[in-house]
Parts: sequence; C-alpha cells; structure tokens
Amino acid sequence: MRKGMRLATGLVILAALLPLTTGCAIGRGEPLVVGDMVTETESFELGEVRSLEVDLSVNIGSLRVRGGADDLADIEFRYNVAEWKPKVDYSETGGRARLRIKQPDHQERSISHDAKNSWEIALNSGVELTLNLDMGIGESDVALGGTSLRTLDIDQGIGEMTLDLTGEWTDDLNVIIDGGIGAATIRVPDGTGVRIKADTGIGGVSAMGFTRSGGAFVNAAYGEPGATIEIDVDAGIGSITIQVGNEATAQI
Repeated sequence: MRKGMRLATGLVILAALLPLTTGCAIGRGEPLVVGDMVTETESFELGEVRSLEVDLSVNIGSLRVRGGADDLADIEFRYNVAEWKPKVDYSETGGRARLRIKQPDHQERSISHDAKNSWEIALNSGVELTLNLDMGIGESDVALGGTSLRTLDIDQGIGEMTLDLTGEWTDDLNVIIDGGIGAATIRVPDGTGVRIKADTGIGGVSAMGFTRSGGAFVNAAYGEPGATIEIDVDAGIGSITIQVGNEATAQI
C-alpha cells in the first residue's frame, strides 16, 4: 500500500473499523462463521539449511516473530474462523529454504468482532534470514535482534507495529518499512551504526540523538567499523518513534 492510495483508502477502511468498537461486524457480505478457538503448531527441522526466506501475509489479526528457535522455524497459529486456516508452503534445495505463510483473503465477507487470529513464529538465529511481512489490519511485534537477519521488508498496513532490532549485529541489515496507517515503534541498538531515511508524507521529523546527513539521519556509530543498519521508512499516516535501546530518542 503506497502513499498515493493510502490517504483515500485509509480513511474508508478506518470508517469500516469503527463498528468493531461497538460490537458489530464489519463488511456487507455473507458473514464469516466464528467457531471454537483452534490451536495448530508446526515445526521445520534445521537440517543442512544455511539460509531461509520467510514470506508472511496476515490480512486480519496479530503477528509475533522472534529468534531463538532450536529448529529452523517453530510456528503456532490460533484462530476461530475456519476459513482463516493459514496456507503454509515450504521448500528447500541446496541448503536454501523458503517458507511462505498466508492467511486466506475474504474481502467480500463481513467479520464479527469475536473473530480471532494470531500467529507466533520463532526462527533460528544462526541461519541467514530474509523476512517479508505484509500486514493488513492488526498488530505486529517483530524482535529479531541478535539473529542473522540480512533483509527485512515490512508493509505495516493498518494498526500498530513494534520492531525491536536491539542486540548484537555482526553483518549489515537492510530494512524497508511501508508505514501504512497507525503507530510504529522501532528500537535500534546503541553501539551499531544506524542510518534512517524517512519519507513521512504527513507530519514532520524531529530526531534527537541522530544527526542529519544527506537527507537521512545517522547515529554516532554510523560509519564506524562493524555492522550497519540501513532503514528506509515511508511513514504514511501516523507516527513512527525511533528508540535507542529502551530510551525514546527520535520521533518521525
């Protein structure tokens, strides 16, 4: 969702979300049936895998991603709409693996406020990681500091996002964030060089603890030996707060 469409479509979607606060359904089509909560787990063995690309697509719900898995990936799904059962596709060849998980799309169906969907995903910290995250409506919490993440691409959609990159980094990391509509908090490590390029669209930039350099913001460690984190943010509509460790230092 790019900024050219975000203002027009965002206000329409936000208006559609208002019934959630009053206990009504959203949408005008045939309602999705809410049943008992289902919990499903799945694991993928590490084996000889050296690199993993992960594509996650959540239309409505919450997502939590962490490192630290003993396996290549450990997954837990919890949902109470049978038609939201995630589609999982895994392939592996020559030490390279790809994991794709998608929540089925039912845009023409109405959704009760009782509908629930949450994903918990743990990834192996020692395998080279590429993560592509596409959120529709909901909350995401991604904490992958100290992993071997190389590339992170996030479409925030509509809702709140927390991205925690604090921890030790031995290799460079490239992050692209399409901010969508809502609030986002990004935590970066204190001793790692960080460069943030922000296209805010609506709102201004105030960056305490960072200095402006060629249209971007950099911290004191940027340009020093060691790993570098490059973050490219399209903020869209809403606020993005940058924190060093647990201390808020920049609001975009």
